[in-house]
Formats: sequence, C-alpha cells, structure tokens
Amino acid sequence: MQDPGWHVVKVVDPGVESPWWAFTVGLWHSYGVPELTMAGLLPGDMHTWLNVLGERARDEGAVVDEGSLVEGVLDGYALRARRVAPAWYRPLFGSALWFAQRPPLPIAQLVWPDRAGRYPEVPGCGERCSTDQPRLWLRPEEHPPGLWADWGREN
Repeated sequence: MQDPGWHVVKVVDPGVESPWWAFTVGLWHSYGVPELTMAGLLPGDMHTWLNVLGERARDEGAVVDEGSLVEGVLDGYALRARRVAPAWYRPLFGSALWFAQRPPLPIAQLVWPDRAGRYPEVPGCGERCSTDQPRLWLRPEEHPPGLWADWGREN
C-alpha cells in the first residue's frame, strides 16, 4: 500500500463521550496545504472526512482558505474553514509540530454547523455545536468559558 502523504491523528478518551478531535499530519509537508482539524464529532467520521479532504489536496491541489465553505464532505452541511491561532498548536497538535520540525505550520479548523446551519459564533447556535467544538481561531484566553478554554490554558 502506498503512503498517501499524510496521516490522521485521532485524540480520543474512551471514558469521555466527547469532545474528541482529529487532525492531519503531513499535508503541509507533502502538498504545501494547511494541516486540517475537526472536533466534537465521532472519531471515525472525522478520520474519514479528513482523509477525503487530504485526497482533494493530493489530487486537485485543493486548499482550504480562511472563511471558505467546504462542501461535499459532511452529509449535506458545509464546513467553514478557520485558521487556528498558534497558541493552540502545542496543547492540541504536538505530533504535527514534531513532524513539521520548523515553522510555519498552518492549520485550518473545519467548523461544522448545527442542524439549522448556524456556526458556533452565531447567536442561537445549538448547544452541542457550540460546546463540543473549540473556537481555535481565538486565542485560549479569548475563548468562551468551558472545557476547551480550560484545555488551552492548562496544557
């Protein structure tokens, strides 16, 4: 089997229902496109969707730009791409940093909407959508209170 040029790392705690996250390692090195991350959904699903986008990067040179909507990945919902603030790199993406060895290492978060199509920063967004995925485009100290903000400050 040929190496596709990236790997997906899933961060899961079997004793905790959520939040989990997954991210790519190698897209920047292999194809010059940002590494990608998702959070708050089932690990196997996130793995599949990140691989779909890795294949797009490999086959089409597809780049996920800040603020762009990414269609055709998440069962009829568009993902919104957001640039991850570097303060989150060490606590959440250590293996990607290790692999890259030197900056820059761009990482884009793929943010999913609630069932009504609202993203976490939109008033009225569903609770799970708002709490199960971090707002990694904000620095940890700017993040709304909760598990993700605590994670960014403590680790």
